[in-house]
Amino acid sequence: MPLDSRLVTAFLAVAEQGSLSRAAQVLNLTQPALTRTIKRLEAQVGAPLFERQPTGMKLTAYGEVLLRRARILESETQTTLSEIRALRGIGQGSVRLGVVSSAAEVLLPPSIMRMGAAFPETVLSIVVGLEDELAVRLVHGELDLAVAFHLPEGQDIQCLVRGPSHEGCCFVSGRGHALASRANLSLEDIREANWVLPPEGTSVRSQVSEVFARNGVPAPDVRVETQSLLVMKALVERAGFLTWLPPMLFEGVASPLVALDVRQAQMQSSRSFSIYCRTNSLLTVAASRALQQLRKELGFGHQAGGARGAT
Repeated sequence: MPLDSRLVTAFLAVAEQGSLSRAAQVLNLTQPALTRTIKRLEAQVGAPLFERQPTGMKLTAYGEVLLRRARILESETQTTLSEIRALRGIGQGSVRLGVVSSAAEVLLPPSIMRMGAAFPETVLSIVVGLEDELAVRLVHGELDLAVAFHLPEGQDIQCLVRGPSHEGCCFVSGRGHALASRANLSLEDIREANWVLPPEGTSVRSQVSEVFARNGVPAPDVRVETQSLLVMKALVERAGFLTWLPPMLFEGVASPLVALDVRQAQMQSSRSFSIYCRTNSLLTVAASRALQQLRKELGFGHQAGGARGAT
């Protein structure tokens, strides 16, 4: 039996507010009315969705499952309504695009300029983040497309197109750093420096740890953790930190950053930008147009899979 959208909206409000009283205020309902609504939803799904505690409403394991799907359902509903409005000429088509920093800084600016000229009615909403964050946003229905090197493909995420190869990451310092002028550095030479890297658990941090572990050297102590590329580059350029970046983000004689000459294997094998979406998602007209434009502008050639596009 399909879930009533009003019940789902009520469920999401309680889950997000953590309280029946606060959710009732948000929904402009009385608390008894909201309580009856949640009970109807629990009866419909056949399982308790919340544990009533003195501190508020806590999701059960059943509620956690429903929350993931309810967010996707809500996102799909809003996307569908936006698409209908665009087709009727009431609103503009929009595309929610997630990109890793490399794509945002190097590849997207000229593409966006030409996409704007080709599809002036389309509004692009761009999220820049690490691959781990983009994967979560895709699964939750918060993004239509994502441009990244590698996202976990499977039940929730599929690769639409694989693009051209680029060099992997390397160790980076500022041009004025004492290590920048030295050749044939070892991992021991660089591990004691000040480091700025993304947090533990991210793919970038794992790559750095893997390089050190593969050569039998303890990973460096990271002094600053951040997911901001801007902060990372600023600390490397102006505060003497080291980090791990793809060359495309700092290549050029005018760049204040340089790749360190580390004798142990440090470069990742080449990797390719790819375009991802949620598995079997129905792309809107605007997202389908953006996908085709991205393929053309970014040099994507090999078709990996396909989402259904709205026509």
